[in-house]
Amino acid sequence: MEHEAYGATDALEKKAREEMNLQEARERKRNRETARQRNNKTAVPEDQYRTAAERRAEGKALRDTVPREDHGGWKAPKDRRDPVELVLESN
Repeated sequence: MEHEAYGATDALEKKAREEMNLQEARERKRNRETARQRNNKTAVPEDQYRTAAERRAEGKALRDTVPREDHGGWKAPKDRRDPVELVLESN
């Protein structure tokens, strides 16, 4: 009798594992479909793709509109905490 109950338990556990595997497979499939849909929404259409030379030229044009001196003009707010202190505190 004891062996029969053990066999039934094994069968139930096997069935439960199979069901979990099936659920996990369904979840992975849903995740792949969601990622595919997200990628389709964010993909750049081919007619909007710019070559490396075009991107470089665009960057250069933007840099030419703002003088280098203006890039260093940022000042930290008076009440800003010390970044090193924050890292040490979080450790």
